[in-house]
Amino acid sequence: MISINRIKHRNYFYRICLNRKWLIFLLSVLLQSCSGESTNSGISSVPSDTYGATLVSTMGSNRATGYRHSNKILEFDNSYLITYLESDESTVNVILEHYDYEENLLSRVIIGTADNNHGGAAIAVDSVGYLHVIYGPHGTPMRYRRSELPNQYTTFTNEIEFGEALTYPSIFINEKDELIIAARGGTGSQHTAGSIEIWKKSSDTQFTRVSTPVVNRERGYAAFNPSIAVDSQNYIHLLALVHEGTNDEGYGLYQALIYLVSKDGGYTWGNSKGKKLGSHADVEEVGPFYEGGLSSNVVITSGVVVVSPADTVLVNFSTQASDDLESEFYIGELKDSNWEFIPVGNDRGIFDGRYRISDPGVIVVTEDGNLDFVLGMQDITLADIDPWEGISWGHSSSFIVHGTLNLVSGETSAKRLQPDSALGPYWLPNIGRPSISGLASTKPKRVIYTQGHPDGGYLGGFRNVYVADLD
Repeated sequence: MISINRIKHRNYFYRICLNRKWLIFLLSVLLQSCSGESTNSGISSVPSDTYGATLVSTMGSNRATGYRHSNKILEFDNSYLITYLESDESTVNVILEHYDYEENLLSRVIIGTADNNHGGAAIAVDSVGYLHVIYGPHGTPMRYRRSELPNQYTTFTNEIEFGEALTYPSIFINEKDELIIAARGGTGSQHTAGSIEIWKKSSDTQFTRVSTPVVNRERGYAAFNPSIAVDSQNYIHLLALVHEGTNDEGYGLYQALIYLVSKDGGYTWGNSKGKKLGSHADVEEVGPFYEGGLSSNVVITSGVVVVSPADTVLVNFSTQASDDLESEFYIGELKDSNWEFIPVGNDRGIFDGRYRISDPGVIVVTEDGNLDFVLGMQDITLADIDPWEGISWGHSSSFIVHGTLNLVSGETSAKRLQPDSALGPYWLPNIGRPSISGLASTKPKRVIYTQGHPDGGYLGGFRNVYVADLD
């Protein structure tokens, strides 16, 4: 059942009362006040230092706004859509909110449930105005709902499932209004090898798996975290992280970034050099454009692939040394079948190289040719790094940075969204980007992110979710 709440004011009191945990606390405070007992204000008991952001939930999952390759924000002229996960530590709900800031009207919908904190949604609006929501799985069938009417976001078609063992959806809509989905295939079982699956749906058809372009060379865990974008010619561009060699020694002894392109709607694929690939190609057949892994003391985290208004293909990713504090944030640009890398983070002296880059976040190329980015950084020591992973996942010092890069001059500017004194981690940022080909990228106005530690297992909850305006 879909749950809807409509309110006229997006205020702090509503946000507290929306969550039962804080409502009970407020009632207890009122009762104590009536009895004459001295007590602190209920409002001050909720984290109030939002640093200019809007607190949208105190019931967030411990990965409420993960993951970066899935669209979490869609921007419109006078409103925006966001999606995130809430958890009471037994049930994980997929939340969709539409906020009309001209009318000061908020619609909140529980789209459905997710398996756990890996089941966050990806959202896209087609040219007619229908909203498509893909969500829910962690090595299980993907779930889908579509708004019943164009340009309204409170009533949806019945949930349908497709696929068998999928995770991490990335979605895009081409100029034919076909929904294209890339997702990781497999459960991580030692009986099968992980893969990337490509699915497609038009308005009058069922979901169809059109290809399995990539497969791991070994059975067991695979990451991939695929990201897709579609250009003006309806070519599909795919970025993925190959993650092999996970055992007692380390989490991903070999890691590599791969890029593929399909010129026929996802049925066949090639690499950046024009090599035609067969189905179920592995990293060696595709040809990686960046390699690392714990065996070489370089942990790679993939970002997203985007296409500029001029059909230039760009990607972002970060690297972290597993044996020291060195890190970097890169923008990769595909030029004449070759990749050129722009080190944007510590190489450019963002915050004097004091902090470690922990999350490459999301990039958007705007109409004027500038690139906006959000990323995660940390203030850690070597002792904070987990030797098995080579990183410090969700460290309490984590904060979010918003910046711009002029792709012509190379000029970079950046601003942190939380001060040193902030009680973090603030992490898992996502910004609005186009979800349909041919739609020009406007400068992102907002970022959504999670506050709270990653502990608590797959069902961990009661974390804060924020939306912040960007300058």
